Amino acid sequence: MSTTVTGTDGGGRGRRGGRRGRRGAAPHLALVPPAAARPAAPAAPLLRPDTGTGRHRLLTRSRRAGRRAARSGAYDPWLLADPELLPPRLAELAALRRQARARLTADAVREGSTERGARAQGQIGEQAAQAAREAAAEDRRRAETDLATSRAQLDRLAAREERHHRLRERVRLRREQRAGDRAARLDDGPAVPGDGPAVPGDGPAVPDGGPEPPGARWEGLSARSGMSGRGRLLLLLLLALVELPIYWVVFQRIHGAGEAQANLLTATFTLAVGTLMIVGPHWLGRQVRRLPATGTSRLTLLLTTPAVLACWLFACYGLGLLRARLLAEDTGLPPLPEDVLADMPPEMREQSSVLDRLGVDEQTMSWMFFALLVLSGLLGLLLALAEDHPFVAAFRTADRSLAAALAREQAALLALHRARQRVDGHPERDDARREALRAGLRELDALYDAAAHAYLDGFAAGARSPAMTEAAMHLSRKWRGLVAEDAAAGGEGTGTDAGAAAGGPAAGPPGGPHLRAGGGRP
Repeated sequence: MSTTVTGTDGGGRGRRGGRRGRRGAAPHLALVPPAAARPAAPAAPLLRPDTGTGRHRLLTRSRRAGRRAARSGAYDPWLLADPELLPPRLAELAALRRQARARLTADAVREGSTERGARAQGQIGEQAAQAAREAAAEDRRRAETDLATSRAQLDRLAAREERHHRLRERVRLRREQRAGDRAARLDDGPAVPGDGPAVPGDGPAVPDGGPEPPGARWEGLSARSGMSGRGRLLLLLLLALVELPIYWVVFQRIHGAGEAQANLLTATFTLAVGTLMIVGPHWLGRQVRRLPATGTSRLTLLLTTPAVLACWLFACYGLGLLRARLLAEDTGLPPLPEDVLADMPPEMREQSSVLDRLGVDEQTMSWMFFALLVLSGLLGLLLALAEDHPFVAAFRTADRSLAAALAREQAALLALHRARQRVDGHPERDDARREALRAGLRELDALYDAAAHAYLDGFAAGARSPAMTEAAMHLSRKWRGLVAEDAAAGGEGTGTDAGAAAGGPAAGPPGGPHLRAGGGRP
């Protein structure tokens, strides 16, 4: 049975609404197709459930809309009892509720996607930290092996030095004992065996594979090496600067001066000879120092060392002799023409050499330059011998490598721990986000449920009719059915919607047949 409505619920005054009803205006109620066929609801500002101002405004507007709809006279109990129809304000609240739920779920989906990306990055960081830790652990084990090997080599070297020292001590004490025995025989007769001081090592010999006596181990690494590589290079350059002027004067006298070609030859020979005279002894010292580690044949080194030293000493002697002779010939004055010399007094015609004016003979000057060249070369040799022993250098390098590997391993371990904490914290954050989504959806449903019932309360209060109050109660049951239908289609915060918080798919628009008003808001 149909009922004629006498007005609209457009929010106007009741008298004007009655006039439109008398002219035969249709009520603003219509059958709504299922949710899958409905167009998307227009974008509307979301009312945050956690803001008191928005809640109060929504409830107040809904209650006023219900009163206006009741006073308009556009509805009667038979029309409101139709199960296929719903007042426009309730339909709008349902649409706003679905839109708010969709937005809240979309935000949860975005947060879940961001969380999945962070989880993937955390897993990648964990794998990288694990690989870095394994590499650092491998470097540490290798450095520990090298350190133990170097320590064993140094212990064997210390044990050998200790055996040599004990051997020298035994020889010395035996000589002293024999000298004392001879003196005793001369004074008191033959000596009794066993008298005199005990000689170390006279007891049973210790096999080679037995334990070393106390003190036969390496005493440890010093705080720093004797001299750095840069310091040795600087001293070598200073030594070269001492010798280069001697070579320059000698070769300049040989090649001449003033011409570019002569100066080029002089500079070339000066640099080459200076390099050989400095590098030769230094290279020899480095070979001697590195002999235990390089595996070079000792016979080869014994043959080359005297040859290099002999050539170097002969070069020092020859260069010193040449320099002294040049000084003996040099007068320190420019050459004068014969006519000028003829006009000079006899005592001024004789031009003495530099050595004569200094009062030094040629042999002394040659030995002085020879000693100077030998001294600079020996200093280069001592600089090479001042390097760390190869075993000590290897131990120092292994110790630095071990410290660096331990630091890298510790840093990788801390990075791995942080990465694991980030990865292990994702499930807790997923659960917290899922629970927050459920709570937000429940609070959102409670807000719009309160708004719908505020509308119905205002409608019943404005109508002041038991029949209309009963119709309002019927609308309340219809609203609850609509909410239950949306919950069955969208998961109600426990299924698909809640899964979005953990990065799952978002809930689609609620399906099923719903009721929506076709006109304006009451």
